[in-house]
Amino acid sequence: MTEYSVTALATLYDNTFGTDGSLITVRADNVIDSNGDPFLFDWKYGEFSFPTSSNVMAGNPVVLASDGTISPVTNVPTTNADKWIGIAAETATAPNYCLVTILGGTNTSVSGLLTNTSYYLNYDGTLVNAVNTDRPNGTYGIIGRALSATSILVNKPYQAI
Repeated sequence: MTEYSVTALATLYDNTFGTDGSLITVRADNVIDSNGDPFLFDWKYGEFSFPTSSNVMAGNPVVLASDGTISPVTNVPTTNADKWIGIAAETATAPNYCLVTILGGTNTSVSGLLTNTSYYLNYDGTLVNAVNTDRPNGTYGIIGRALSATSILVNKPYQAI
């Protein structure tokens, strides 16, 4: 098994690496586990499992903290939507692990989407199909495209609107 840093993982997104479903181990930059060792994640193309710092609901966008844990996108006290990394593929309670659909993956834990429509991440963590440039209460970039009413291809990294 090959080990990559989280920084290197971003480079792999745009390549075909891992599209065969092979499992790799990713070392989180500047994150250590309780033993003082580098924190390691298992990763497959389009999916990644993270420990949670708070409860996460399936279908909700999540952010990655500097300690290597994930939590839902929220607007309390201010939005953290500009730091989203993907959409939760399952519901998890802290401190359990949660599978997250990341760039290149298809999430089937969403509902109510319009097929063939682009979706954006709103400041409050909701998925919306229209751009709102009102800062700070606007949209924070395209997150993907609906393949059906219950699935979205996460196909865009964060890009400010």
